[in-house]
Amino acid sequence: MHIHTIHHKNPPNTRLRTAIGIIALMLITLITALAAIGCGAEEGVVDQDAEVGRPYPAATAMPAMAAMAAEAAPAATAQVVREVVMQSDDEVTESSSEATSPDRQFNIAVQQTSRIIVHNAEMEIEAANPPEALSAIQDLALGNGGWVVESNTDQSARINITIRVPAQLLDDAIDRITRIASKVITSNITSTDFTEEYIDLTARIQIISDTVQALRALLQDATIARNLDEVLKVQQEINNYESQRESLQGRLRFISESATFSRITIYIKPSPMPMRVDAGGNKRTALGVSSQFTAKFYPPEDYDQFRIEWDFGDATSVQTIHRALRSGDADGAYITVPLVHTYFDEQYSPYAVTVKVTASSDNKVAYGEDELWASASELPALNLYVGDGVRAEENEEIQFRATFNDHVDVGTLNYEWNFNDGSAPQRGTIPDGTSESTTTHSFEHSRYQVYEVSFEIWGESDAGEVREKGTLFVSVVEPAVVVVNASLFEPRNAAANAANVVVIVASYAGNIAVWIAVTSPIWLIIAAVLYGIVWISRYLDRRNRAKRLQAMQQAQEMKNRNRNQQEQPKEQDQQPSEDHDDDEASTEQPRPKIEVIRPD
Repeated sequence: MHIHTIHHKNPPNTRLRTAIGIIALMLITLITALAAIGCGAEEGVVDQDAEVGRPYPAATAMPAMAAMAAEAAPAATAQVVREVVMQSDDEVTESSSEATSPDRQFNIAVQQTSRIIVHNAEMEIEAANPPEALSAIQDLALGNGGWVVESNTDQSARINITIRVPAQLLDDAIDRITRIASKVITSNITSTDFTEEYIDLTARIQIISDTVQALRALLQDATIARNLDEVLKVQQEINNYESQRESLQGRLRFISESATFSRITIYIKPSPMPMRVDAGGNKRTALGVSSQFTAKFYPPEDYDQFRIEWDFGDATSVQTIHRALRSGDADGAYITVPLVHTYFDEQYSPYAVTVKVTASSDNKVAYGEDELWASASELPALNLYVGDGVRAEENEEIQFRATFNDHVDVGTLNYEWNFNDGSAPQRGTIPDGTSESTTTHSFEHSRYQVYEVSFEIWGESDAGEVREKGTLFVSVVEPAVVVVNASLFEPRNAAANAANVVVIVASYAGNIAVWIAVTSPIWLIIAAVLYGIVWISRYLDRRNRAKRLQAMQQAQEMKNRNRNQQEQPKEQDQQPSEDHDDDEASTEQPRPKIEVIRPD
């Protein structure tokens, strides 16, 4: 009686504990199943005979999860949790036992193999008639129980088609596509192992199914059924799990379908018609000098879309252009737009230059290529010198001389003198063994601007054309002529001019005198300062000279005194007479004369 009263007094708490127990059960079940799946992925898939009739590892973990859920859930929901877990255990065991049944939802033949491998292929082919090749490939897919996934055509008449065929017929399908094509450019087959993902998806779907079934059983509980809010929450959870299960089942169906039917993607290009291309003769070029490359090709009529690729053979990127001009010939030839290229390394010369031309019109393509050799080397230097500027008079004969290096590495040298005065240029050929060119020329008219005289020399070498040009400037003046005209001398005008000169000189002299008078105080101050500076400098110089003289006198006196002191002991050892004679002699010796120099 007491228990009955408690049950009716707090029914919401009991239902809440039941829901918590169910959620704990689902979390523990999911974690344990994922751990079991990880162990299975490391160990690999066991033999087929061992798998038949064996429950999935998640099922063997159900009793342990039930015990954990029973401990975590309240006592009121423990019995419900145990019932749900036991029911899920029976269902999982039953589903694992049914793995050998032919009525399985997915392809059991694929599931029972040692590995689940998906094989796909990708091919790029050329066909003489791409639409016919497309139709044949479509018939191939449908005739072998497959289907066409997608198909499209771009502007360059290239067709892309994707088909699926039974996996066991993949090699046969590739062989038949190879026979359909006129040329197979590339053919690749890829294999992907989906075994681990397939096992993972299967386990997750089973867990979600068990969870949904447990939640549906929970809705049958009379206590929860009377509470609309709890019913809605449980139903929402059921909907979420069913949505996840549908997504996983879709992925599982895709893997099963991909393993059963292989995907083949084919890129079909029209087979080009042969087309004649002429890249011209071999080229010689100099290092660091740009060279032009052109090619002539002969496309079929009405082929007006071009793709021209130049490979210059020096590891630079391929240059592509799409423009060409009609040559005007009756054969309908086109000439490519000139392309400029420069070589900088002589080590790998000569270079193989290749030009590839593709012409197209609607679904038709023409193709051709040609190549030439490009030799690159250092260009010989002539070091041309034409001299410095010249000054001359009208009609004066001027000699011009241009010098340059010996032209052993260059063939015949041509030259041209151009004087730019309206006269015809002088042209000629430099004789062999000659390293200079001389000529004479006179200019008829003088002008303010100088004449620009140019000398240009050119010739062919192994590295290409050598051409140098030098200039010098010529200044032409009128001849110097002195003319005396006696009629221009008039004494009256000369006297007037002389008077004007005197007035001008006097005016300038007066202005200078006024300026000197006005600025005289400034000049007097400057003169006084300069005089003071000179006087002070002379005074200091005289005083320094007097000090030096006095020091010299004192030094001389000190020297004499020292010498006298050294001579006295010797005189005491001699006789008195001798001392007397020596004294008289010493008195008779002249004293050194000291001249006193007075400062100026």
